[in-house]
Amino acid sequence: MGVIGLVSTPPFTSVQIIAVFFGIVWIAVNFYTYTPVVKYGADKIAAHVTGQSESEFVDPESVPREKWPSVDILISAYDEAPVIEQAVRSTLSADYPAEKRTVTVLTEPGDHETNAVIEDLQSELDFVHRIVPEEYPGSPNKPRALNYGFGFTDSEIIGVIDAEDVVGENLLSQAAVTISAGSPDFVHGVLDMVNEGDGWLNLLFRAEYGYWFRLVAPGFIASGYDIPLPGTTCFFSRAVLTEVAHRRTKRLGDTWTEADRAVAQNLGVSSVKPWDPTNVTEDFEIGLLLSSYGFEPGFVPAVVKEESPLELNDWIEQRTRWQKGKVFTFLRYRDSPPNGLSHRFHFIFQSLLPHLGPINISAVVIVFFISRLLAYEPLPIVRTVLSLGLAFTVIALGVNLVGYWLASDQPRKTRLRRSCIVAAGLFPYWVLQWGADMRALYRTYLGRFHWEHTTHLGRNLAGSITKSGKDSPFTPTYTMGGLRRELLLAGILLGALALRLPRLSAQSLWTDEIYSVAVRGSLPVSDVLMMPQDPHPPLYYLLLRGWMEVVGTSPWAVR
Repeated sequence: MGVIGLVSTPPFTSVQIIAVFFGIVWIAVNFYTYTPVVKYGADKIAAHVTGQSESEFVDPESVPREKWPSVDILISAYDEAPVIEQAVRSTLSADYPAEKRTVTVLTEPGDHETNAVIEDLQSELDFVHRIVPEEYPGSPNKPRALNYGFGFTDSEIIGVIDAEDVVGENLLSQAAVTISAGSPDFVHGVLDMVNEGDGWLNLLFRAEYGYWFRLVAPGFIASGYDIPLPGTTCFFSRAVLTEVAHRRTKRLGDTWTEADRAVAQNLGVSSVKPWDPTNVTEDFEIGLLLSSYGFEPGFVPAVVKEESPLELNDWIEQRTRWQKGKVFTFLRYRDSPPNGLSHRFHFIFQSLLPHLGPINISAVVIVFFISRLLAYEPLPIVRTVLSLGLAFTVIALGVNLVGYWLASDQPRKTRLRRSCIVAAGLFPYWVLQWGADMRALYRTYLGRFHWEHTTHLGRNLAGSITKSGKDSPFTPTYTMGGLRRELLLAGILLGALALRLPRLSAQSLWTDEIYSVAVRGSLPVSDVLMMPQDPHPPLYYLLLRGWMEVVGTSPWAVR
């Protein structure tokens, strides 16, 4: 007999225990993620029904413009020559008094192309350009650049914008006025990946961001969760950034030596470092750290547009950096976690959440099909856990579809068609996330914490203003044409299938089909794998065996 009543026969002990373990973890991940989403959605519906809508931010128009706070915007750029112009221009075009707004672009000394574009823009536009000196302490990366730029700021509110962004007109005013009203202490807006027409990976990326920024993030904030911040569209009270820098140093120690502080002093920069210069996901870390210290997060609905990576390799490297930074954050605070059970739980769970999701849903599905392949009927507790896990998979699919629908600006027919692609591509998308996660864990094990840069072209952000006053020269050149060809091919194949289905069992099984079904495909798994008399590889027969366990052995079913 097996342990704790989970199994009835020894060969399946490990399968059942693995199924229960991964299934329970997957259920926990989903309860953690979707409870705030459901609560947030219910509150929104109730507010709409009763007509008592409560705004999540302070309407800038309700505050006289002369009372709006001063704002410093930091834009860190490295190898961003094709896109930096649209970030600078859109930020300067945002609705905010020019005398209360300072935009600072931070670059590296060796990035000659980006520096040339910025110098050209400075002849026309009013912004500050600072090149981070090589002698400034630390390895070149985004948090190091932000810390350097912070040393020159003096405004009440500090904002962070990525070099590839096109900033929404109301972002600065919504964020700054909301913080200056006294609560919250820091906010972020909505990030949207606009190039859904570049293929299924970009389409799924937009659905993912729609789901996260329009459902999960505001739900987390409304439920009082500690918040992992995005790397852009974030705004902070200056006093809060200074305070969190001191608290991090007190908790973890200073990353600078006395010699480093002397160098900073000679450069005329303070040694205050709000962002952890050792972390490649400085946004994730600072958000959780601020929340754990009791600083209140907020959310504004202003949208910032970006372009997701076009190449799979760029996508993998970007995800690797994100996941690697989350593992690093967990390890960095392992011996000094936040105070308080709730904050500690959120800190640990948020650090592990990106890894738990893809791994566990993959494991639940794989274990489910292995059990069918082995012709094994799980015991009730295992069946219940697997059923709940698969039910949450359907829920995850639903919220991703809702996220895509809320984010996309395409015509209704296009959104309907692409929603089908989102549904079909979600599991392969998760598998890719799982692969990036494994890569991140491996690189963490090797101690490779360097920054992996993502290439941005800016082709799809055609709404931004350029020097000529016309639309951006980076107009879309990729379309869904490739996807339409794939859909056409799929239609042809479905048509061929429809023509064959009615007479699929009109003839009896042929000799080779009988052998596959009645002999090789019906053997125990161990015999299928080890049968020496048959020279054919076993994968086909393993798949056939699993298929027959699900649909039966009739000629129509097996064909």
